[in-house]
Amino acid sequence: MTHLKQPGVYNRRSLFVWAGLCTLAGLIFLAYTLTSLAAGRGVFVMPLDDVYIHFQYAKQMALGQPYIYNPGLPATSGATSFLYPYMLAIGYLLGFQGLNLGLWAMILGMVALAWSTWLVYRLVKVFDAPEWLAILAGTIFALSGPVSWHFMSGMETGWAVLFTLGTLYALLIYPHPLRPRQPSPLHGEGGQHNTRPVIIFATLLALIRPEGGILAGLAMVALFFQVRKQGTRHVVPLLIPILAVGIQPVVNLLLTGSAVASGNAAKSVFGMIPFYWDAVIGRILSNWAQMWVEFFTGSSPREGLYLAPLMLVLAIIGLLFLLRKCEWRIVGLMLIGWLAFGTLAISTLDTAFWHFKRYQMPFIALLFPLAGWGIAALWGAKNSQNSAGAQTKMPILIRVFAFLTTLRDPVVELFVPRPHNSSATFSARPLLRGVIVLITIFAFFISVFTSAQFLRNYGLNVGYVYQQPLQMARWLEANTPPDAVIAVHDVGMMRYMGVRTTLDMVGLTTPGAADYWRNGPGSVAEFLIAKRPDYIASYGYGHGFGLGMLADTDLYGQPLVGFPVDLDPNYNVALAANFQGIYKPDWDQIWRNSHSWMSLQPYGTYYWGISSQGVAIPADEINVGDIASEKLANYHWQDGEILSGFPSEVHELDYAACAIDSCHLIDGGRLINGEEAFDLRSWYESGLGWNVVMVTRVLAQYSGTFDVYANDTLIGTRVIPAIPGKWIEIPTFIPKDIARINTYIRIVPHMPNGGYYAPYYHWAYAAPSVDPKPDRILSSFQNGAIVLASAQMDYESGEKQMPINIDWYTDGSAQGDYKVFVHILDANDQIVAQADTYPGNGTLPPGNWLPGILHDRIMVDLSQTPPGKYRVAMGLYNPYTFERLPPAGGDDLNRFFIGDVEIN
Repeated sequence: MTHLKQPGVYNRRSLFVWAGLCTLAGLIFLAYTLTSLAAGRGVFVMPLDDVYIHFQYAKQMALGQPYIYNPGLPATSGATSFLYPYMLAIGYLLGFQGLNLGLWAMILGMVALAWSTWLVYRLVKVFDAPEWLAILAGTIFALSGPVSWHFMSGMETGWAVLFTLGTLYALLIYPHPLRPRQPSPLHGEGGQHNTRPVIIFATLLALIRPEGGILAGLAMVALFFQVRKQGTRHVVPLLIPILAVGIQPVVNLLLTGSAVASGNAAKSVFGMIPFYWDAVIGRILSNWAQMWVEFFTGSSPREGLYLAPLMLVLAIIGLLFLLRKCEWRIVGLMLIGWLAFGTLAISTLDTAFWHFKRYQMPFIALLFPLAGWGIAALWGAKNSQNSAGAQTKMPILIRVFAFLTTLRDPVVELFVPRPHNSSATFSARPLLRGVIVLITIFAFFISVFTSAQFLRNYGLNVGYVYQQPLQMARWLEANTPPDAVIAVHDVGMMRYMGVRTTLDMVGLTTPGAADYWRNGPGSVAEFLIAKRPDYIASYGYGHGFGLGMLADTDLYGQPLVGFPVDLDPNYNVALAANFQGIYKPDWDQIWRNSHSWMSLQPYGTYYWGISSQGVAIPADEINVGDIASEKLANYHWQDGEILSGFPSEVHELDYAACAIDSCHLIDGGRLINGEEAFDLRSWYESGLGWNVVMVTRVLAQYSGTFDVYANDTLIGTRVIPAIPGKWIEIPTFIPKDIARINTYIRIVPHMPNGGYYAPYYHWAYAAPSVDPKPDRILSSFQNGAIVLASAQMDYESGEKQMPINIDWYTDGSAQGDYKVFVHILDANDQIVAQADTYPGNGTLPPGNWLPGILHDRIMVDLSQTPPGKYRVAMGLYNPYTFERLPPAGGDDLNRFFIGDVEIN
C-alpha cells in the first residue's frame, strides 16, 4: 500500500473516470425515467406508495406547514427520514409539483448514485488497487439491480447509501489541511486528521435514517481513537453527529407529543401484540440470520439472484486485510460494528425485507468496496508505508484482538504465501490472478443480469401504483366532497393526489392508529367505528393483514368502485393487491346493528335488562379491543402461549337469544388463552346493600371455563358453552361485601380443548336484591345447588309446539356445563318428541346462573307426534359426555317426570 492520496488531487485519468461514472449514472437515470413514463402511461409514477408519504410531507413543508400531513389536523411523524422531506420540498418549491415531484426525486437519486459510484471507485483505490479493478467495482455497483432500483425508487435509500460510503471514505483519507504535517499512524506523513468531513457525513447519515445514527455513533468512536491525542478541541466536535441522532426524536416530541416516530411504532417488532420476549428475540435473530445467509448466497426467495454469490467472501477477505494492519484495525473494527449492529437494528423491523431490501441497502453497498479490497489483497497490492511509523500504542482490547489475528496468517495467505524479504503484502500467483479476473467478470455479468431484472420489476411496480392507488386517488378527488375523510390502508398516494383528509388505518400518519393496527382487525374495526370515516379505500380479502375480516362485515359494505389488477406476487412491492375498492359505510345502519353499549341477552327476572320503563343503564362498560376504552379501564391481557392468528378479531353475528327485536351486531374482541384484568367501576359504595353483576359478551367458539377474581378473591367459575357463530353473554355475581366503587377484576380462562377465550365486552350492573328460595320445590340437582321450582306444560289443542315454562333457582352454587332435555314418552317408554337446549333461552348453563330465580321456557316440537296420551320427563345432561345429573325424586335413568299431556 502506498500513501493515501490527498483529497482534491485528481489526475486526468481521474477526471475521465469521474465523467464516465457520472455518464453511467445518467444512463441509469434515463432508463428508469423512461420506464416510469412508459408504465405510468405518460406521467412520472414511483414504484412505491410509501414515496408519496414523503411527497405529502414535502408538499406541506413547501407550503409552510411542516409535519402537518392532513391540513387542519395536528402534526404527525410518519416520515421516518428526518432530512429527506426537506430535500423533496426544495423540488416542490422549484416547480416539481404533483406527479412531477417524482422526477425531482429521481434527479436526487441520480446525483446520489453518481457520487456513491465515485466513492466506491475511490474507496477501492485507497489501497492502490489496480485502476481497472476500481473502475469495475464502481461500474458493478452502479449497474447492480438492487442498487440502481433503490436510487431511482424515490425514497431516501440512495442518500443513506451515499452518506454511509461518504463517512467511511472521509474517515479513511482526509488529513487536516491547516495543521503542520506530522507523522500519523493513519496517514504516514499525511498530518493530523481533518475531522470536519467525517463529522459532516456522519451527521447527515444520522439525519437521513434512524439506523444511520448507529453507524454515525460507531464512526465517532473510531474517530475518537484516532484524534484523542490531538486535544479536547478536536474531540468535542465528535459529539455533533451523536447529538444529531436526537434531533428527530426531540422534534417529534415537541410537535406530536411522542419522541417515537409513528412509522417506527407501526413497523417495529417490539410493537408485537401480544409481546413475548422470546418471540421478539427469536424474530430478530431469525431476520438477522436470514439476512446474512442471503448476503452469502447472493439470492433470496423474492428477489432471486441479486448479488454475486462470492461477494461476501471477498468482503470478509477485505476486512481481514484491514484487521491485520495495526493502522487500519480501528476502521476494520468499526466496519464490523456497522455490519453487525446495523443489520441487527433493521432486523427489529417487520419490514426488514420489504421493498427489495430497502433497509438493507447501506450494508449491501458496503460489500462492494470491501470486496474490492479483498480482490486487491489477493491480486497483490504493494505496501510501501513505513511500518515503523505504524506501530503506535493501541487500547488494550485492540492489542489483544491484534494478537489473536496474528496467531495464524490470514485466510488469504493460506492460498498466497508471502515471500520473505519483500515489501509486497501479497504476491498472487498467475493462476490466482486469472481466477480473480474470472470472478470479477462473473460479478460484472451478474450485475448486468440483475440490472435488467430490477428494471423490469421497476416497471411492474410502477404499473401497479398507476392502476390502483393513483386511479383510486383520482376517483376520490373527482367523486367525493372536499371535506370527506377517507380511511385508507396505504396512505401515500390517496392523500397526495386524492387531496382528501385520510385516516391511516396502519398508523403511519394518524396519531394513535398504530396501536389499533398492531392489535389486529378487531381493534381496527373498533377504531373505524369510533372515527366513522366517510369512505374506506382499502384492500379486502387476500392481503394477509386481516382486512378480509373487515370486508366480511357491513363496515365496508358493497364497493362503490373496484380496482382489480393482475399481479406478479413474486415482485409486487408496490403494496398492491388483486383487488382494492372504495366503500361508503352506512354508519347509521352499523350503529343500529351495534348496540355495543348495552347487554342484550334476556335473563327473565334478573336484576337488569329490558323492562317497561326502558333499558337498564350499566354503571361501567369496557369495550374489549377498543384501545381507548381499554386504557380507561386499565385493561391488561396476556396469553399463556403464542396464538397462531391475530390478537383481535371482528365479527358480525346474531345473539343466541335476544331481548329486543334484533340483536345483530358488529363487534371486535380479543383471543386470550392466558388471562385478562381490568378495573370495573360501580356507582355504589360498599355497605349500601348493592351487589354488582358483571356481564361479559363472548364469542363461544370453544367450550371451557374461566375463573373470576374480584379484588383478588375468587368469586366463581363461569362456563363457556360451545355455541359457535353466536354472541352470548355470561353474567357473574359480585357480592356487596367484595364489590367496591373500583373493583379489580381478573379473569383466568381454562380451555381444555386447545381453544381460546374470546371476550368482546364487559358491563357492570347494579343488583340491589336477591330472590329468596321458593317455598315449593319439584326436584333438585347437585345436592340442592340447582332447584327445579316449577315446570308447567302449556299445551293448546292442535298446536304443533308445546311450551314448558320452568322456574329454576340457585343460591349461586350451581356448577357445570349442562343442557336441559325434555322427552315426550309413549306407553312403551319410547321417545316420540324431545327438546334439548341450554336454560335461559339456550344461553345459560347452570354454571352461569346468578343467585335467584331464572324463568325459562322450552319449546317442544310436536309436529311429528301422533295423537295420544304421553308422559313428560326432563333432566340435565352434559352435552359432551352425555352424562346426566341425578335429580331428587328421579328414576334410574336420571329423569324427572313433570306430568302427562294429551296430544290431539
